[in-house]
Amino acid sequence: MSRHARTLRILKWTATLGCLLLATILVASGWQWAYCPVPAGEHWLHCVVSRGLLGFAVYDGRAIKLPPRTGFQLLDPSAYLERPKVPRFAWWSEQLSQSGPGYWFISIPLWLPLVALLLLTLWLWHRGRRRPRPGHCRRCDYDLTGNVSGVCPECGTPIPPRAA
Repeated sequence: MSRHARTLRILKWTATLGCLLLATILVASGWQWAYCPVPAGEHWLHCVVSRGLLGFAVYDGRAIKLPPRTGFQLLDPSAYLERPKVPRFAWWSEQLSQSGPGYWFISIPLWLPLVALLLLTLWLWHRGRRRPRPGHCRRCDYDLTGNVSGVCPECGTPIPPRAA
């Protein structure tokens, strides 16, 4: 297997696993929310996955006092979903970005990167499918140069007249 073919094969399977992981996160975000605050000097970086949205926030630690919790946390969304008109999934954010004194926030619907990764994965699978070389058997790739019988001598597959 050539280096190029090996790279495409690894990329194809990595993209496939990435699609499965992203789809799992998208579905799970309706029932369990993930939250990860990380201190960065005087600022806090927050990553939130909830209701099918991926959100990133930067808080100025001097302007907004946040509890000193760090690390990955799972939150139960039931208290938030009991409010009126809060759906389990949001296919589009009401506000893709917002900012105020001491914070900045942006959210991305998770289905957008999922669709982009899915299209890349489908293209890689389509590109990587096995194509028979001209003058070779479609089943076993045997070289049919000089074959006039119309049958592959290696596997017995009938050969179309133009390929024989």
